[in-house]
Amino acid sequence: MDIDDLVLSENYNDRISSIESPVYLVGDLGATNFRLAAAAMQNGKPKILAKVDYDTAKIDGEITGGLSIIDIIEDFGRRAKNHGISEFKAAVLAPAGPVLDNGQSCRISQRDNIEVKIRDLYSYGISKAMIINDFGAIGYALPYIDYKNTQEAACLQKGTDPENIEVIGCIGPGTGLGAVSTQSEKYPDELVAEKSMVCLSEIFGRLYQYFPNFLQKRIKKSIQKELNKKKLVLPRPCEGGHIPASVSNHGIEQLINNLITDYRTDELDEKVISLEYEDFVSARGIGNISRAYKEIIKTNIFRTLFNKVPLREWKNMLEEIWNLKRDYRQNKEEYEKLFGIIDEKVRNNEITQIGSEIGEYNRGDLLLVDRTLDLFFEMYGRAARDAIMAQGPDLMLLAGGIAGKYIGSDEKGEQKAHHEHYVGLFQKGLMKNPVSRNNYTKNIPIYQIINPDIGLIGCTLAAHELAGYD
Repeated sequence: MDIDDLVLSENYNDRISSIESPVYLVGDLGATNFRLAAAAMQNGKPKILAKVDYDTAKIDGEITGGLSIIDIIEDFGRRAKNHGISEFKAAVLAPAGPVLDNGQSCRISQRDNIEVKIRDLYSYGISKAMIINDFGAIGYALPYIDYKNTQEAACLQKGTDPENIEVIGCIGPGTGLGAVSTQSEKYPDELVAEKSMVCLSEIFGRLYQYFPNFLQKRIKKSIQKELNKKKLVLPRPCEGGHIPASVSNHGIEQLINNLITDYRTDELDEKVISLEYEDFVSARGIGNISRAYKEIIKTNIFRTLFNKVPLREWKNMLEEIWNLKRDYRQNKEEYEKLFGIIDEKVRNNEITQIGSEIGEYNRGDLLLVDRTLDLFFEMYGRAARDAIMAQGPDLMLLAGGIAGKYIGSDEKGEQKAHHEHYVGLFQKGLMKNPVSRNNYTKNIPIYQIINPDIGLIGCTLAAHELAGYD
């Protein structure tokens, strides 16, 4: 089975020779990509040394005899060894899914056949290992994001720079919609004192006990000063993506909402009363929205409206529906191709993969694609607004690869073509609020993380801590 080659970091040889910590095995494991990396600390910051993106769909060893988790780990280990990385001091894997059995295992969301088990890491020979939620990993990394660097993040709302950043909020649309808040605190004085004694013991052994008191105090003060610069990072992943979505009760948005509600009713045993943000702001959400637009285009317009929307709302959406149907007639061949893909993905229960197909189109190619992304970004803004109200952060950093495809800068440092358009829709959703709440949300700086290695960075920090380093 073909597996992608190992991708070495820029200036790999310089990095591998100057790392200041052992090398760790880290993994960001999603329903689409199963990413493993070798990482270490360099100049006090986590650095990714080498990585491989595996196709998650090919990992099904327990069912079909294909690649298993341990096969993937062993393959990565062999590749890393060929580039001078002989062992891993610790390992942290972050699957997209709930961690079960007191941290012993996790089934990847949307890939129930794939179970990540900590014993696979032990069997590979790594004694210090941990499985954490994918947004738990992101939570570790948030304080290390240089959010004002345009290569790492894109500004969605400048807000007011806080004097002290103690709580960082985050949501991120991927296969689902994840959420985490990170509390960053100074080390308590008693912990600083304890660590100072440990540092003295490690540096000088028992000799420090014979130092004169004034010298001991000076050494402790120096160590305490250094430790006081550091912070305890406490990530708190949660299920914020399952908050009920704020959906407009008029216009075509209400029709989309009603259609998606029907899809959810078909999939569950009990009727869904209200949709969640994850039903809109995720890969599954893009699939839901595009599927609903397809139904609007392909079915009898008046029957659809009669069944789904009160008569008083017809006027608000008729023009938009006619525009969609006209665009379909003008681009029928391309629409039918897309509709065939949507139908196939729905039949195979692969609705989360529709988003990658949508991403192949440029803005202006198909009106359905444009409207799908427009609603996605407006709902993204509303989801961020409600997360801010719930988490009370000093800073909001948004993660997930979907938004990063359309906003921010490209590899050349140039702003992406429709950045302003999508940021405008995000802000429209963000500010769909009573004035009193807008006064709160408008002061919070909001940035979209565009560094694709955010999950791996968080795992590196967690592994460094697990290995016994600060």
